[in-house]
This record gives sequence, structure tokens and C-alpha cells, in this order.
Amino acid sequence: MSHLAFSFGAGTQSSAGAQLVLDGRLPRPDLWQFADTGEEPPSVYANLALWKELIEAEGMKFQIVRAEETLSQHVLNRAENGIRGISMPPMYVNRRKRGGRMPVWRGCTRDFKTRLMDKAAKEYFNVPRGCKKAMVTRWLGISTDEAHRMGKAEAPWFEKAYPLIDLGLSRTDCEGILLRNNRPVVRSACSFCPFHSDREWQRLKMEEPEAFAAAVRFERKMWGAWEEHGGIAGLETRPSLHESGLPLDEVDFTKGQGNLFGGWGNDCAGVCGV
Repeated sequence: MSHLAFSFGAGTQSSAGAQLVLDGRLPRPDLWQFADTGEEPPSVYANLALWKELIEAEGMKFQIVRAEETLSQHVLNRAENGIRGISMPPMYVNRRKRGGRMPVWRGCTRDFKTRLMDKAAKEYFNVPRGCKKAMVTRWLGISTDEAHRMGKAEAPWFEKAYPLIDLGLSRTDCEGILLRNNRPVVRSACSFCPFHSDREWQRLKMEEPEAFAAAVRFERKMWGAWEEHGGIAGLETRPSLHESGLPLDEVDFTKGQGNLFGGWGNDCAGVCGV
């Protein structure tokens, strides 16, 4: 018998999935998990608290997992001390052969979300070491318009499933489910996530200025480490949070991307952003 774990990102899609569970349209997970990088804006933590209370009131287990340090502490401690092996957020750097800028390969989702949740789930469900059969089904809150983010499990002891896609639900459908039930519509992503579109950066700047200020401080400290050591984590160009390469607090977000999720279609592998 396979156990059911829900990777709950506290964003729109996973919140809609939670509402469907409360409404009896989806089965009850045995375990709900939220991986806390320590870097979400206040709106996400407020939404997390709301759903945690609702889910636990129904007698279900809700687990929050965290690393020993926040994501920014991890990145800055290593950058400022000239240490490689950084689980980088997908900051932008210059392309080598072509013009423009591109995001670096990110390790933040793997090291600060998926690995922590997988370890905790293995312990919670007593998965034997070296298990070769799927004992856990992990739900991911990916909707039909993001089907390209679906993927196979990285280990044989669990399998991934996509209940929103199985129900044919888009992000717009998820928003409707939440609004009909008077629930908040929130996007889950770290305050300094480089995958923010200009629209989302502008929203943070205007509606959650403390989160925007934290992102500005993070970038400034990264640039200070770059100047001190002549590089960060082996990168050849200075990484930026915005694709333009400009300091975040100097970008005019009203003239850029209108899409809430930016142009990369790559929100943290179905864990954050949902």
C-alpha cells in the first residue's frame, strides 16, 4: 500500500489542491509537507499558517521542514568567505557565446526543498534503506498550463503524481476554486527568486516592501562578495537577480514582462511557485 504525501508550497495551485481535499474531491494525504527556506514573503507565511490550521483541524499531519540555515545565510556565508559549493538561486549571468543573460543552474530547490522533504518523508513512513519499490506517492501541485514541469521520481521508493492535471485544472481554475471559497490567491516563491517577472517584482516592491528590501540587501551583499573575491562560485560574470543585470532597486519594473511568472516557465520544479 502506497502512502500519500502532498508537497504543499502554500501557493495558488497547492492551496487549491488543499481545498479540493477539504471538499472531499481528492483523497486525504497521509502527510503534508512545506519546505521553508526562510526566505518567503509575509503573504506566503500568512497563507501557510491559514492552511496548516485548516489541515490540522481535519486531523491530518502537517510537517514543516527546514535546513540548519536559511537559503540567504547559506549563499552569503559561502560567497563572502570565497567558498564554492553554493546552492545558488537561478541568478542571471552573461552568456558565453551569445548575447544577453541567462539564469545559472540552481541548487536551491534541490538542497533546500526536495531533499529535505524526501528525507523527512522516508523517516515518517519508515521507508527501509535501499527500498526498490514505490512506498510513497508524492503529490505536486502542478496545473495543466505548467505540464512541462512534470517529471519522474528521482528515487525508486516514491512516485510523483499530479492531481490537478488529472482533474484537468489550470491555474485560472485553481484561482476560481480559492476565490469561491474566500481563500487568498498567493504565489509562493522566495523574496529574491530571480524567476520573478517584472510584474511580481513590482508587486513585492509596492505591497510587501520589506520582502523587496530583503532582496535588494541580498543582491548588494552578493556583489560585495564578488568584488572582494573577484568572483563567486566559479562564475565568470557577476550574477544579478534581474535579467537586465541592473541593481534591483534601479530597475523600472513597469516596462518589462507582464507575465506573473516571467519568461522561463521554470518555477522551482513544482515545489515553490505552487
